[in-house]
Order: sequence, then structure tokens, then C-alpha cells
Amino acid sequence: MKKLAVILAVFAFLAPALSGCMDLNGLIGAGGEKSLESPNGRISVQVSLLDSPQPGTLAYEISFDGKQIICPSPLGIEIDGKPLDANFKIVGSKYDSKDETYELPVGKSEFARDHYNEMTVSVECGAIDMNVIFRAYDDAVAFRYHFPQQKGSSEFTITNESTSFCIPEDYTSYAVNLGSFMNNYEGFYNPTKISEIKKGDIIGVPLLVDAGSAWFAIAEANLRNYGGMYVTGTDSALSLKNIVTPSMNNPATITNASAPFSTPWRLVMIAESPGRFVESNIMMNLNEPCALDDTSWIKPGKVAWPWWKFMMAATTDIHKYYIDFAASHGIEYVIVDAGWYCTETDAWASPEQQDATDNKIPWMNVTEIIKYGKEKGVGVMLWVHEDTLKLKLDEALAAYASWGAKGVKVDGDGGNHVERVNLYWEIVEAAAKYNLAVDFHGAYTPTGMGRTYPNLLTQEGIRGEEYRGPRDKPPFSDLGTSDTPQHYTTIPFTRMLMGPMDFTPGAFGIENFNQGYPNIQGTRCGQMAMFVVYESELQMLIDAPFDYEGAAGFEFIEKVPTTWDETVAVNDNVADYVTIARRSGSTWYVGSICGETAREIAIPLQFLGPGKYEATIWEEGSNIQYDPTDIVSSTQAVDSSAVIKATMMPGGGQCIIIQPKS
Repeated sequence: MKKLAVILAVFAFLAPALSGCMDLNGLIGAGGEKSLESPNGRISVQVSLLDSPQPGTLAYEISFDGKQIICPSPLGIEIDGKPLDANFKIVGSKYDSKDETYELPVGKSEFARDHYNEMTVSVECGAIDMNVIFRAYDDAVAFRYHFPQQKGSSEFTITNESTSFCIPEDYTSYAVNLGSFMNNYEGFYNPTKISEIKKGDIIGVPLLVDAGSAWFAIAEANLRNYGGMYVTGTDSALSLKNIVTPSMNNPATITNASAPFSTPWRLVMIAESPGRFVESNIMMNLNEPCALDDTSWIKPGKVAWPWWKFMMAATTDIHKYYIDFAASHGIEYVIVDAGWYCTETDAWASPEQQDATDNKIPWMNVTEIIKYGKEKGVGVMLWVHEDTLKLKLDEALAAYASWGAKGVKVDGDGGNHVERVNLYWEIVEAAAKYNLAVDFHGAYTPTGMGRTYPNLLTQEGIRGEEYRGPRDKPPFSDLGTSDTPQHYTTIPFTRMLMGPMDFTPGAFGIENFNQGYPNIQGTRCGQMAMFVVYESELQMLIDAPFDYEGAAGFEFIEKVPTTWDETVAVNDNVADYVTIARRSGSTWYVGSICGETAREIAIPLQFLGPGKYEATIWEEGSNIQYDPTDIVSSTQAVDSSAVIKATMMPGGGQCIIIQPKS
């Protein structure tokens, strides 16, 4: 009997943690609650001082349509090695609101609406004054720690952060477990129960969560002068907390700061379906306005990319061949990838010993390639390793501009420690000075920098089709399996929520689709659809000109833009199938991709305006089971009441262009 009593007592103690949320009756301490609602009233935030787990614990909770999304979750940060996670006093609060619409030079829409209600909660903890700023949008809650001018010294070091995310039930999430702070986000977002996220896991953001009648995604925005954020498990089954990448130079710290100072935004996107996140401009809204007076020189577009096919065998003549191809088909850029200022092997093995202003490889004449591109109306971008570039940052970028280059592809070894984060800001600002576009590779995920510097056109931070490539040759033969159809249909609702992603789609040749690794899992039509489904203001064409010339479906890629006036998520079945519609001018482009199971889906055209339209459809042909490149096209009259069917193989797709009838 005594043994049973002990078991019941232990269960009673653990039950709140196991069920997610604690009953707060009797736990709310002095100071009361502060609350905030979104403009439409569907999202609410409460901030309280709790007596548990320690007296004066500052906590927040979030609800959507009256349903708890985030249970009461402690907030905390560590300054100079001293945790600020208890004994808080709320000493004031103030409220504000904003409703502003601004234009985006490039992106998923022509305009973005920044509409929120804001609450600033002022607290004291010992000698430290701190504000926690909350913003409630109609599709998200964002909050950050802000340190105003202090009574004493305003110089301090942030040594840790302990922001919690307590989940009410054991929902399914889509989690990429990266295993290390030194990563480049090139992993799969796997279905994972919240309880399966363990203490010590390094889960990349966003963490997408299916909460039944709602979806939410935990992320960050406006990462600057700080380490990047991940989430991990805790000793409580359904409680997550953030972890921040430590400084590379001083691993016991995150960053050195001087008040006034704000951390990046901690973000919880919330909606009834994940497609709303695809449409949202929340990342842009949480970053500073455009810092450039003139953005007319910024040109998004498609890019012919010799590396995927030729790698280190690319030469001056091969690049001219790609430039001829690009000029013939309206493709804006060609990239000269690694191997022009030293061999590709040396570029990676000893980047700090290289000179990225010295084109010393005899078979790769960069100035000749750029001049040839200029004659043909094709811009040339240059690859450079970030550790080499930073040695002569301004000098190198000035040289590239003087040669006539139009941009840089900056590659690296991964990580998002504060030193690398700040280097990214330095690079994109310096590149803007010389009218150079930027593509970050080997990167962490974007967090909205593109609003402030729209010359940042895309960013890797994703497991893309580079994982096919010529993987039978070292050093690329150890990268594991090819990308999967499940991956294709998960990343629009995970990685893409952070911003543009350089997935490098466009496999066309029949040799790419042979059975087994390292080949593409899917069809040519699925690869075509990625040019619409995946947001990237620079879209790579990974195959060779001879794979595209005269090939069925290439006419769609020729026509598809890379920047948009409007985006609509039509079908949003995560990891199963996806349909995204994007408008440029009066023309709509619609892409659908299928997951692991062949299926027929419906595509309602309710996003169309009034009037009559003509739809041109590219879809998989009758021989698709035997020939993954089989494509047929057709046209039909449609209006906003029409529904188009798409029958797709695993990894397959369908593409549509819809234009108003004249």
C-alpha cells in the first residue's frame, strides 16, 4: 500500500509535465498579467510572473482562436555569466500598433503589409533593466529581449539564453536534427513527435508543428550581432527551449553587447493551415527597411550553372558555351563556380592562403568570360570562399565590379556563430556598394536580411539537388542518399518559411532519373514545378545546355520568372503534395509537386480574378512509368470557378501558365 501511495504521488508530481501545460492556479505571483491581441483578435499573448519553477519567473503563453498553442513558458537570458530567469519585477508596460504597407524590390509579393499590435513589458532583475517586446500579428507572435541604457555600465556580454516553448500536447513536428552548431542546414525535416526531441538535440528552425486545428512554426528573425537559434528538448517531456550558437572566438559567450541592444526576434507563426506561412511576409516585417536608396540595379533571374555537370572540368570555352545558351533563351546569368583563382581543392583546403583577386588558373579566364557575357547580354557571377573573401573584402568586390561581374556566390563551411553572422552582413552591405548581387552557399538559413539589403537574392541553408550531382566521384561520394519526394514536399513548409532557398532544381536529362542513388527521385515535370513552388530570386538551371535544347517542357522554364507580385498556397499537404500559385503582372504560374505516393489532386483556381483565361498545362505523359522525362502539354479555357486535375508520379509534378484572354 505504501508503495502504491509513492507511485501515485510521483505520478501527481509529473502529470503536469507529461500533459504539457501546468495549471497556473496559485502559481501566478505578484505583478499580475499583461495581455496582447492580434489585430484580428484571433491570436492572444499573456505575460505573467509565476511562483514556479522559481519565484518571479517571467513567462508567456500564446493562444489561437481560444486554443492554447504555447503553454506558460519561462523567459530568461544570461548576462556576464549570471542567469536572469527569476526574481523579476514588472515595473511597467506600454502598447503601440502599426499598419504600414511597403514595396518589395524582389520577393514573393510586390507589397508587404506590416500590421501588428505591440506590447513592451519592462522588468527589473537585480541591477539589470530589461524590456521584452511582444508583437502580435494576424499570423504570428514575435518577441525579443531589449536592454535599454543601464544605470551602471552599458557594456555587457550575453553568455546564454533560455527561452522556453512549452507545447500543450504531443503533436507531430517536422524537425531537422543537425547534430552540431557547425552545420549548413543540409538535412531532412523528418516527422517527429515533440516528446521525441531530446535534451541535447540541435533542431534547426523553423520547427513546424501540426496542432490539429492549427499549425505553428517556431523560428527566429533579424539575426544580427548574435548567434543563430536552435531548439532542444528538456527534462520535461513536452517542453522545448532554445539554444544559441556560441561565439567562435569565445565559446563561453554568445556575443558582446552595448546598450541599447536587442536580441533577434523569437517567432511563432500561427495559422489554420501551413500554406498561410508560405504566403506570409513576416520575415520581411521583422527586419529593418531597405538601406539602399537605389535598387533599380538589382536583377533577379535564372542562372546557368556549369558546376553541376562539369565540376572541376569547366573551362573558359565551356562557360562561353553556357553563355551562348543563356543568351538564346533569356537566362540572365551564368555562374563561374569554384576553381578560377585557385583549384577547387585548394579553395576548400586552404582558403585563408588564397587570393581571390588573382585569376591564376590558365584554363579559366574570368575577365574574358565576363567580357563575352557582356557582349551577349548575360551577367556573370563569381564564386568565392568566404574565408578568402574576408581577407580582402572591399578590394575583392571592387575588383569584381571593375571586371564587370554582376554578383558573387559566397561559399563556406557552415555554422551561424556571431562572427559569421556579422560577416554576412558586412559582405552583403559591401556588395551593395559595388552593385553586386549575393548568393550565400554553405550557409545557415536566412532570417529576413533581404528586406534591408535586397541584393541578397538567395541563400542555400538547405539540402538541395546538389546532393545528386556527379556523386560517384570524391569528394562528393560520401554524402549519402539522394533527395526524396517527401523532402520535396516538406521543405516548402519548413525551410522556405525562412526565406529564399537555393535548392538548385532543373534536372532534365534522362540520365539523371535512372533508378537508384545518386540519381533524381522523381520526374522532369516535378523538377520544372520547383521553379514555381520554391522561392528563390536566383534560380539555378543545373543541367547542361544539351539537356535543355529542344527538350519537352523547357519552354516553361524559359517563361517562368523568379520574382513575384502575389503568392497563394493552393494545396498544402505537408510531406504529401503541394501546389503553389504565383502571379507576375497579369499572368499566373502554378506548380504542383507530389510526395512518395502517386496521386491525382484537384487544383481550384479561385485565386483568379474575374474574367476568362487560357491555361497552358504541362503534365506527365502516358509513358511516365518508363520514361521520367515524358511530358505532354495542352491548353484549355478556364475561369475562377474551374478546377484542374493533376495526376502525378512520386516526385512528379504539373506546371500551368494562366493568362487572361485578350
